[in-house]
Amino acid sequence: MAKIERKPSPKGRKGDWSKVSNLKFLVDFMDEMGLTTTSVAEKVGLSRQSVFYWLDKDEAKLSAVDNVFKAFGYKLTFDYEKIRPEGTASITMNVRKEEEVSDGRLLSFLDNALNRYRIDRASVCEAIGIGKTTIYYWLTHDDIFVSYIFKIADAAGLKVKICINPIER
Repeated sequence: MAKIERKPSPKGRKGDWSKVSNLKFLVDFMDEMGLTTTSVAEKVGLSRQSVFYWLDKDEAKLSAVDNVFKAFGYKLTFDYEKIRPEGTASITMNVRKEEEVSDGRLLSFLDNALNRYRIDRASVCEAIGIGKTTIYYWLTHDDIFVSYIFKIADAAGLKVKICINPIER
């Protein structure tokens, strides 16, 4: 029987995820918590290869990543903010009611931002090269690939805001 020769992984045994951008928040969380792809996979009930694949491809469904954070007792939330010119002070404005920000759906932030900033959905779809019904599909199925969160932000002139907080029990 012929021996199968495997190429060594460019990531090494522990993984070098320095080039990850879309899932950088997950890599940072794993680093902060001292987690490996194996420990994450075991906690969520996935194979190590699944988590490795996400990081290697820098892509995963938001629902899958959300499950990782929930499994470790954290709440993952996204929002979009207008990109404003940098000034000499850091200003945070909370002009929306908290109920509007989250209604329990993963993609409520996307729906809220499209409405709040009066963003034409068809224009965003065209700018990122997707069909005109795709955003509707994402919102009705309440899931999206993480890379599209960033593509939408770029197309609409927005900044992605990611918050990771412990779940209060």
